[in-house]
Amino acid sequence: MTDAAVLLDRLPSGALQVTINRPEKLNAVDLPTSARLREVMAMAGDDDTIRTVILCGAGVAAFSAGYDIHEMADFDRKTIIASIVERDPLLWEIATHPKVVICAINGVAHGVGALIAAASDIRIGGPATNFRVTATRYGSANATWTLPAIVGMPMAKEILLTGRAVDAQECLRIGLLNHLVPEDQVIAKAIELAESVAANPPQGALSVKALLTASIGKGLEAQYHAEQVMMIAAPSRYRGGGIFEEFLAADGRGEQQDAAG
Repeated sequence: MTDAAVLLDRLPSGALQVTINRPEKLNAVDLPTSARLREVMAMAGDDDTIRTVILCGAGVAAFSAGYDIHEMADFDRKTIIASIVERDPLLWEIATHPKVVICAINGVAHGVGALIAAASDIRIGGPATNFRVTATRYGSANATWTLPAIVGMPMAKEILLTGRAVDAQECLRIGLLNHLVPEDQVIAKAIELAESVAANPPQGALSVKALLTASIGKGLEAQYHAEQVMMIAAPSRYRGGGIFEEFLAADGRGEQQDAAG
């Protein structure tokens, strides 16, 4: 694989458009493509000129149909485990990325396509958008840590336990899509939202995302105090990046102090 499997386009708004460019394979993600996506996300996190990341797939048939099953056909158990260790951190790196990640979903988002979408901050879809977490069909589990926060626990359980596909209209109704637009406007809508994010000071988006990510699983009072820590710390600490790390470190010290009485 060359870098042509992942195309990069820097937009005037400060968005980095990242396109999985394997349309002949419905943008299936093989190991080299996954590795390249991880490299790109790391680069985007460190680049202060990048405000948002727009993830999309080449063509209109698929965002991504999943991991490349042809690559995996000859994997033995040891290779399967090694591939999970190598590729799955991409999902965590998207979910906790310091920049806003917008997923533009034309066509199917199955398997890892669905997992990337669920790990993103904002999702835009078109009429043919089709979301499916396929792990249950193979006796495994995925998206148990992302999907409930998006659609609620009861709906997440239904989608994951049945392994069924969710069409575009249902995705919009249950909150899995933020916006549903005509097929030819999916990327444009993602760019519009990226421009809206970029219209605000970068510190705001970094702070909001860090707070929301860190708040999952915490009580309301803890979330309130975490926001106060951010409000006090961010103006003096902001240097165009690093708010995630600095806030989480400060928040951790606060929790330790509370535990100590």
